[in-house]
Amino acid sequence: MKQTGFIIACEYSIAVDNYNSKHAAYASVDPSLPSQKLVDVKAEQCRDRFTKDWIYWISEHRKPDKQQLSYSPPNNWFLNNYEKLEIIDGVLYREIESPVFGQFKMFFAEVIVRKSAVASLVYFFAMILPERKVDPPGIYEKPFKEMYDYIVVGSGSAGSVVATRLSEDCYTSVLLLEAGISDLDPDDVTQIPSLWPSLIGSEKDWGYRSVPQKYSHLAYENERVYIAQGKVLGGSSSINAQAFVRGSRNNYDQWEHEGTVGWGYDDVLPFFRKLENATDTSYGDSTLRGLHGPIVIKEITGSILQSFHQTAAMEIGFPTVDCNSDDPIGFCKNQMNVKDGKRCSTSTCYLRPALDRRNLQVSLRSRVTKVLIRNNKAVGVEFIKDGKRRRIFAKHEVILSAGFIRSPQILMLSGIGPRKHLQQIKIVKEHLKRVAEDSFIARMFLLQPRSKGNLRLSDNSPFSSPIIDPRYLSHPEDIEDFVRGIRLMRSLEQTKAWKSIGATLVRQDVPGHCSEDIFDSDNYWRCIGRHFLTTASHFIGTCRMGSVNDPSVVVDSRLRVIGIKNLRVADASVMRYLPSGHTNAPAMMIGEKAADMIRRDRTHRYNI
Repeated sequence: MKQTGFIIACEYSIAVDNYNSKHAAYASVDPSLPSQKLVDVKAEQCRDRFTKDWIYWISEHRKPDKQQLSYSPPNNWFLNNYEKLEIIDGVLYREIESPVFGQFKMFFAEVIVRKSAVASLVYFFAMILPERKVDPPGIYEKPFKEMYDYIVVGSGSAGSVVATRLSEDCYTSVLLLEAGISDLDPDDVTQIPSLWPSLIGSEKDWGYRSVPQKYSHLAYENERVYIAQGKVLGGSSSINAQAFVRGSRNNYDQWEHEGTVGWGYDDVLPFFRKLENATDTSYGDSTLRGLHGPIVIKEITGSILQSFHQTAAMEIGFPTVDCNSDDPIGFCKNQMNVKDGKRCSTSTCYLRPALDRRNLQVSLRSRVTKVLIRNNKAVGVEFIKDGKRRRIFAKHEVILSAGFIRSPQILMLSGIGPRKHLQQIKIVKEHLKRVAEDSFIARMFLLQPRSKGNLRLSDNSPFSSPIIDPRYLSHPEDIEDFVRGIRLMRSLEQTKAWKSIGATLVRQDVPGHCSEDIFDSDNYWRCIGRHFLTTASHFIGTCRMGSVNDPSVVVDSRLRVIGIKNLRVADASVMRYLPSGHTNAPAMMIGEKAADMIRRDRTHRYNI
């Protein structure tokens, strides 16, 4: 059966702002309906946060007058052009004029907005992704109580985990304070895995910059490093590239060997397994992998040339491995935290399913300025929301999960840090403690750098960015490790696999930057490294954990700030050394282990 008619549809005027807007993907017409009568069509409905789209069918080729419409479009919507459509065997087609294909009929579900190339791509995602989710109105604007059992500062890779797990006890009240906005506002680009680069430098990124570097970044403007950190629900887990790599057994065993009791590989493995669902990977049957956790892990084919890279690695002696096993050295397919085609951040996969809990309150745009301390005991926090300064108290504990920059910054603003430094900027309290130096990572994934930087306050204002000095490549062995990495990389060029695709190194230096050195010499690569290497934004160690006898530590093995009761730090800042991988998965593990320790410690106190 073939019918022809016209369609009227409302569509969002700026498709990029609401990529999930959907047009009719199918329609049916009752042939018994009188001609010229306006009727509703059974079709997918287009929605944004406030409005439902209506699609109408006009039979008998009749274009209706606008007065016939039984509704008035909202201001931010507009009437689409009347376009010719045909229904053939119950499927709706649209007639399209194309400069490439000429005139042809296209299944209506494949029709994409043609405002711009970007809009078309974004609208295409709308057709294949689930309907956009929005947070319930007012969910982050509940009135504050005077006191909660626990206050968690920061909703990132660790903080969302801590708050979600603590609130599993229905009689435990938890307040989670996040300085940023929702990851779903003003759009949900955070949910599209491949669009993460667009989030760097956005309002969902703190956008820190380092001081000028002496040993690295010589080709960068003012020799400064851009440091991305998530300022959004989910923290950096909402803006990163979603790579999921735990690190090696040796990383965590080294932590324990140096006095961090309970943080060896066998101790942290149960928490890695608890947080992940690796069912859909090639290693789902491994006893080292979790199958029931909130964070869904997928194996992603990063390139159509992946099989060539895998073969080349085998030719030079590297087996194919699971990079989240206890021996990850070898070739590994990329594993990412992605669920149903969308980013599986801690906000999406931990926190959001728990938002309806009565004992969990999440407040956005809430910037903590300091921890309230009385008699060497944390009793609450001071924060600013919508220009108003507030104080909220914690019955049991305050947990800082604000990240490697914000957690030490808040500690120092609270008078916990190097005494001389705090006195210089006029932050003097009775409870002065220490904040450790930071260890950083450089591009080409130098996984165990020896260079160490530091972080200091620029002044006593909580709104000033701290002074961040990574001191990249200040240790001479780091640049030598880079050169050794280049030589390993170049050995892949000699494999049959790479030769079969003509893979060769392309020289990319520019006049004035290393062009005077002999190409491919060690000095050439040393020069390239000092000019062009940059950060992967994997930072740790500013609130280092370890034995109370270690002068470099800030928190003990149970993440308690030394010398201050009822105050813990739980995020990447507590790591002693950088794991051989990414920091996102280890930070989630720290959140799981922290919540477990807090609950056990509270139970122990009650049982004494």
